[in-house]
Amino acid sequence: MSYPHYDLVQRAHQELIAEGLIGPRTNQDAVEQDKGLLTRRAAYYAFTMRDPTHGLLAKTSGNNSLGYSVDWILSNRDGTGWDIATDDGVNALPLNGGPEAPDAARIPDWRPPTAELAGLREPEPEPEPTPDDDVAERLAELEAAVDHQSQILAEQTAAIERLRTQGYHGECKLGLTMHFGMFPAEAAMAGASVQEAAALPLPEIVGLATLENALERAAQARDKGRLVILVVG
Repeated sequence: MSYPHYDLVQRAHQELIAEGLIGPRTNQDAVEQDKGLLTRRAAYYAFTMRDPTHGLLAKTSGNNSLGYSVDWILSNRDGTGWDIATDDGVNALPLNGGPEAPDAARIPDWRPPTAELAGLREPEPEPEPTPDDDVAERLAELEAAVDHQSQILAEQTAAIERLRTQGYHGECKLGLTMHFGMFPAEAAMAGASVQEAAALPLPEIVGLATLENALERAAQARDKGRLVILVVG
């Protein structure tokens, strides 16, 4: 019985010649290294494409290439081995050798072939998908809008807490005063600053300690038709 995946041995041989990794050599040691590379690539193809029990035979003494047999593919199922490489004294050549008798004593020396040992580059990892540019731009805009709204909410919450515990100090807008204490024409001035409101006829400047007192005085001023500027402190 010949090696069941001999077509992969032939493929590996043809590739290595085309890549210039094996070829005519002037000394036997170089030929043995070429055989070792042929064996490692053929074993890698068998291992990854056909049968994951097929691998390399570790061999750290005697004739070896990178610590592996130069011509054997080994099965870790039962220790069966196949001789798949030979030479003519100048070139490494594929060999469709029959199996050696199974020997469980060989199994501990079985090693998995790798792309690096086979003289191949490891597959490049798939790039992570990136969001579409328009989607990424829109997402950035939404994040900025959320941040802006969060900032406004934080400022409003702080202002409400100040009003609750301390009252309002400093320049205020009429939009924050009690509009129900104004006539319609005066209410149209809502949003004017304290300085602008002071120029209106008959303003009443009210200085009070608490917001509750301000509400009471504003109601009284409404009945008088006065424009009220509340300074609550």
